[in-house]
Amino acid sequence: MKLILASGSKYRASLLNKFDIDFEQLSPNIDEESYKEKILDPKQLAIELAYQKSKAVFEISEDSLCIGSDQVACLGTEILGKPGSKDNAVEQLKKLNGKKHLLITAVCLLSKEHRIEFCDVTELTMHELQESQIRRYVDLDNPIDCAGSYKLEEQGISLFEEIKTNDHTAITGLPLIELSKHLMNCGFNILSR
Repeated sequence: MKLILASGSKYRASLLNKFDIDFEQLSPNIDEESYKEKILDPKQLAIELAYQKSKAVFEISEDSLCIGSDQVACLGTEILGKPGSKDNAVEQLKKLNGKKHLLITAVCLLSKEHRIEFCDVTELTMHELQESQIRRYVDLDNPIDCAGSYKLEEQGISLFEEIKTNDHTAITGLPLIELSKHLMNCGFNILSR
């Protein structure tokens, strides 16, 4: 069975490469905004988007196991999407300034035999920062394609005073600890070439 990462993300592909297994990468063609309008619960939204991404790619290649993943950052019940611009990133980070928020990473593995869904929830507490520090950070990392407007794997780590997570790889987009267990259960031999 082929393994397909249903994502165009270079971050997720880099993470999946850690398993030393062959996989293809295909970007799913789904309208994420239509789901964001209908589903207001952050965890349910992340799970549904992960499923829709894996399903879109599975419909093209039904002899595969497709991995879809999605991240939703939320402050309380407010969903913080990818900012898309530096100005929006600054505004998102000003909202998070000095507060705790959640980063929900959902994964769906889909094949003819399997539909496995799981979530990793990370709690992040941001330092109290001045606006000039936030703007400097946005200029450094340009996190316009990241939910929550930060890249923890780069300079973004300096924004936070505390991070509580079960799997630090989830923050980058793919929780490898739980994913490895499911891939092995589906017959993929990780690190056994």
